[in-house]
Amino acid sequence: YALPLLLGFLALTFAGPIRAFQDGGSSSQTSSKPSGNDSRYTWVMAGEGYLEGAHTTLDSYKAPGGERIDTTRANFGSADAAKTAHQHLDNSAAEIVKREDILDEAGKVIGERSVLTLVDKDHKKSTAIVITKGADFRELVSSSARDVLAYEDYTKPKPATERDAH
Repeated sequence: YALPLLLGFLALTFAGPIRAFQDGGSSSQTSSKPSGNDSRYTWVMAGEGYLEGAHTTLDSYKAPGGERIDTTRANFGSADAAKTAHQHLDNSAAEIVKREDILDEAGKVIGERSVLTLVDKDHKKSTAIVITKGADFRELVSSSARDVLAYEDYTKPKPATERDAH
């Protein structure tokens, strides 16, 4: 997971609290939680680069307990290219904890989600969540499985009826 970070940085930005990003490839900042909870994760760094030829945005956040969560977003231009990048990460994992299809409302497969255990060259473990939907690619990585799963849930788009209730 560090490879895209090392190869990809063209620019770095340091920042403060951030609102959650909506899933779906857009990098616009929109809250998916009530406004009183917007600073649950602190945005600490951002960068841009390239991963397998695709423009990539990289962001790091600090979870409430202090763990770092690194995110990578890219649009590969085609579903096949995104799927290849996803499979590359799955194949490099020490363990595939879970792999599942992402379905649309009609039950058609529109993407894939994997939860992976990664081990770096220093034998440190981390958990990665890799999501592809069409040409869009998203990876979330943290040394804490609990924190990366909570961050994924925090940044998931909420149905309109749930958002409107807040």
